[in-house]
Amino acid sequence: MRPRDAAAWLRAGRLDAAFISTDTALENEIEDWPTINLGFARSDLVVACRESESWSTAADLGGKTVATHLPAWTTRFFAARGVDATVVSMGGALEGVCAVGMADAIVDLRETGGSLSRNRLRVLEEVQGCEASFVTNSTANGAAIELMCLRITAALNARKTQYLMLHIDADKVDQLSQVFTGLESPIVILLGIDSLLESENDPRLQPDERAELLRDHTRQLYMAFTRAGQHRQPESTENGRSDPARPTNPLTTVPTSTETPSLTTD
Repeated sequence: MRPRDAAAWLRAGRLDAAFISTDTALENEIEDWPTINLGFARSDLVVACRESESWSTAADLGGKTVATHLPAWTTRFFAARGVDATVVSMGGALEGVCAVGMADAIVDLRETGGSLSRNRLRVLEEVQGCEASFVTNSTANGAAIELMCLRITAALNARKTQYLMLHIDADKVDQLSQVFTGLESPIVILLGIDSLLESENDPRLQPDERAELLRDHTRQLYMAFTRAGQHRQPESTENGRSDPARPTNPLTTVPTSTETPSLTTD
């Protein structure tokens, strides 16, 4: 369904929502309905005439013929200004009928201005900025429309963000928030886990060396999964001192090794 048809059916109450455009919303008098502007297919709604004419504003078009694909809105536009113009509805290209003198002026969308220039037309007035939009009927199914609006808004907000990947030491992850505002919870991915596992299986390691290596790897993984640097204290007895006889939980102990694997964060 074309946007202009969708806008008409939306206005008639036969659609709950539709992807249309600003100009079709204006034509069907639904520009004040709940709208999400999508930010693409942008253009300007303009009033234009031949370069050779002496008119300076749209108010000078009294008694003239104006061609447009928005007859209802154009009629309201001139009536609101007290301009008695004859409005002719057209569905095709408008620039040619003005260039050959059939129409004195046109109300049309301008994207780059190239078509107006090729037909030696100039803009008398820029009326309205237009773009693609998602318009909803206030009487529509609330839950379904709300979900749709949520998804569209999320997609639009995602356009405003950038994906940033950094390879840093695990104990420096928290410092990112000092450089990048709003980075409260970065996604941290540990790189090099395979190399950790391979080193633990080295047959040349003595039992005590293997145990120390396991503790160090456990520390590195813990730091990565907790966004680094957020070390928990060793378990202690009631008097506040560590109990050397008590088994050590590797996830609550911070070994002395300072080497950490690289991280990817976004």
